[in-house]
Amino acid sequence: MDDRGGGGTHYDALGLSPNCSADQIRDRYWELLSVVHPSASGDPYLFQTLTEAYSALADPPATAEKEEPVSRAGREGRSR
Repeated sequence: MDDRGGGGTHYDALGLSPNCSADQIRDRYWELLSVVHPSASGDPYLFQTLTEAYSALADPPATAEKEEPVSRAGREGRSR
């Protein structure tokens, strides 16, 4: 889950397959959110990545963006 290289799809970011349901997307997002949220001592980068993925997949008009690579936001200036 700690793939900071980017390049995967939004489905990959959430660990789901492209044929999953909207309920599965929502449930997986909330499950992961409880682990990676910065207020729970989680990883801010993963939180941002998951939030971007969920936002794109939860918005039906964004269907074309579902297969776009996840951005590398927040990667610059970060050390591993």
